[in-house]
Amino acid sequence: MTAIERSSIPAKDEDRSINFDGLSSFFDAVDIGQIRDGRANWIEPFGQKLHLCYGNKKISGWEHLDYPQWNAEAEELPYPDEYFDSVLIMHSLDHMTAGGVVNALYEIQRVLRPGGVFTNLVPHHMSTLAYECLEHHTRWGLKTWRNIFDSPTYVPLLKQEKEWKFEIGFNMIFGLEERNLVMATQLVKV
Repeated sequence: MTAIERSSIPAKDEDRSINFDGLSSFFDAVDIGQIRDGRANWIEPFGQKLHLCYGNKKISGWEHLDYPQWNAEAEELPYPDEYFDSVLIMHSLDHMTAGGVVNALYEIQRVLRPGGVFTNLVPHHMSTLAYECLEHHTRWGLKTWRNIFDSPTYVPLLKQEKEWKFEIGFNMIFGLEERNLVMATQLVKV
């Protein structure tokens, strides 16, 4: 258990920066599934790319899909199986219910090719940003992904398959101050 997981409220220094007492290294604050040559491998987006729930932030070179064209909580993605190499969602899964998150993840898993990467950013549960918006329905921490993938609670919410095909490739908390702590995650489809 890392210092972040043990502490429910991080200490603040006089300059309002966060002090995570007990962190001995960078690796105490990250959960990395893929480490080669002693370093984390952030996987750059590649191939056919899909940006979901983009709001007004379109990224050049990506296909875009957002509400109302796709209701992430209830609908299938309008693409064939194993069509994309990279999928990106930023600050949207935290606005979904647990069932909506499972539906969106299942659909992302379905449209990703094996070896494809899903990149997600959400407010970390200890950030004040996670609590400021009344529309945040789920809270996210380093162990949230493992809880989703390892818990039988979420299996009945899956549509056809009875198992997840994701591995955690990269999972890290970062931010400039307590208010904007973000969790960046990359899941790799196996």
